[in-house]
This record gives sequence, C-alpha cells and structure tokens, in this order.
Amino acid sequence: MNRTLVKAFGVFCYYSGLIKFFYFLNRKKKRILTFHNVMQEKDLPYGKRIGLTHTETEFRKIVQEVGKHFSFGIGLDNTKEAIITFDDGYKNQGEIAARILNNLKIPAIIFVAGQNLNNHNPNKALVVDLLMHWVELAPAGQYELSDKRFDNQVFCLGADRIHTWTKIIWPAFTKDTKTKGEFLLQILNRQYPLKNILELCSPEYLRLRLTGIDNDDIYHLQTLGWEIGWHTKSHYPLSCLPKDDMEQEMANAPEQFKKIIFSFPYGELASVNKSSVETAKQYFPAAVSNLPFKNNLTCNHFLPRFMLDSDKYLLHMELSGLKQFITHRKLL
Repeated sequence: MNRTLVKAFGVFCYYSGLIKFFYFLNRKKKRILTFHNVMQEKDLPYGKRIGLTHTETEFRKIVQEVGKHFSFGIGLDNTKEAIITFDDGYKNQGEIAARILNNLKIPAIIFVAGQNLNNHNPNKALVVDLLMHWVELAPAGQYELSDKRFDNQVFCLGADRIHTWTKIIWPAFTKDTKTKGEFLLQILNRQYPLKNILELCSPEYLRLRLTGIDNDDIYHLQTLGWEIGWHTKSHYPLSCLPKDDMEQEMANAPEQFKKIIFSFPYGELASVNKSSVETAKQYFPAAVSNLPFKNNLTCNHFLPRFMLDSDKYLLHMELSGLKQFITHRKLL
C-alpha cells in the first residue's frame, strides 16, 4: 500500500481511538525498541543515511512519543517500561544517543559487536557496513562479482541502490561464509577502492559512524545506568555459519557481557535458526530478535523487538500492536 495512504489510515486510527484500544489490549506485553545509528544530519555524506540511521531530531521525537505511553528502564519484567536498545556498538551511540538520553535520565542497552569494540579505524568497521557504504557511494557503472561462489555475476550500479543491495550484494554476502564477507569486500575494493569511498565522508562522520565504542565509553555508559551486551564478534548471519563457527561467535563474548541479554545480528528468521537460539541459551540469560511479532522461534531467547517508524502515527500503529494485528491477525 502507498505510504501516504498508510499514514492517512494511521491518522484515522490515532484520532478514532483504535490505537488507544490496542495499547489497552496489549498492555501486558513488553516493548523492547531497536535503534542503530543516531547522527547529526549535517554529517551525513550527501545527505545519505547509510544503514539504519535516525537523525537527532527523529530520535528525540520517537523517544518523546514512546514516553507518552511508557516509562523507560532496562529490566525485562516491568511491562509499563520500554527498553531502548542499540545494535552494533558504534561511537555515535555512545556519544550522540547517550547525550540525548542522559538529558532525559533514560538508561539503555548497547549490544556491541566484538569487531567494533575498541576499534578506532573506519577501515576496520563491520564488513556489512563497509559493503553498504560501497554500494551507496561507488560511482554508477558496471561491476562484476568475479568468483564462482557468486556465479561471476555482473551488475550495474545505478539509481536503485536498494535493489543492488537486496538482490546482489546481500545474497553474495551470505554465501561468503568462509571469510564472513571479507572476500566479497576485496572483490569490490579492486574495482573501486574503499579508500575512495571513505574519502567522500567527513572525518567526524567516519569517527561517529564507523568506529566503535571503547572501554572508556563502556565505563562512562555504565555510570549512567546503561548495560553493554554482546552482538557476536563479526556480525555475520548465524544461520549461515557451520555450527562450530556459530557457537564461537557467542562463546567468545567477554564474561561481563554474558551476564546481559544478547542480541542476534539482523534478528530475523532468515539469519537466526533453532540451533543458534539453543546456543544462546547456553551463554546468556535472554536474547532479543528484530521482529515485533511472535513466530516459531519466540521464547525468552528470541524476544520480540520493535524498530519504530519516525512518523508519529505509524509509530503508534506499530507500538500499540495494531499493525501486527492487521498483518498477522494476532495480538502481540
């Protein structure tokens, strides 16, 4: 359905009281919220939001709207509190998002990927993020994934970069299980250097968006009441990995992170399977998905989590559970 029509329907549901009714129906369900990057709009390269990114203004508005129905905390039991979480552990989360939330006296949880922890080099950011930057910022033209595991696929990079990502690069990334995407990045780098891509971004953007939180950040955030959890070492889809590799992604978490809930990379059914959920049970007290609805993996180690729209009315359709009821004919 056209987004404009969906928004109009959301306005109707909001002012008719239907959204309020669904908040009541789902009042005993926990709301755990997913965020990734919070950036100043002026720092975005060519205004592009590469990866899942909110501006400061959008993030403030979302927190404000959620706060109309929930208080905030980091415990799983109180259904009157929403939990704010961040995936990946990039510097912008520990600085920009933390500053905003600290001013509001709101704690949060950051799930840090091991590869990001104490990483100060943008070239060593998560492979998936470097791939996304390459796809968004490389010049238009014809390129080739010159390896048989990628079927030597030739593709054109043009206006529709989302199509290129979802139909070409992401499937190739999930096939590159041996190097967890590094080999794919090398192939693209030979055709247009990543160095040239990163030079299109300001130093401040690179610092905030592609370097990770460090031990000093963790200490500071913990003094603010935040918790730091694990998000695997490499941020590769666990369901694509051999069982031993998959287990190591979780088992190698620092001991302090094993006391905190765990976040599955990508957190959807194509990237998580029953084996990875069972493995998470061995190492963590609980774990979160990135799906807002119940599914065949839902349990205390694959808890629902909401990724909210920045539009006020669509946000409340999601957070109240109305959207899920329309889509799946089920309450939260």
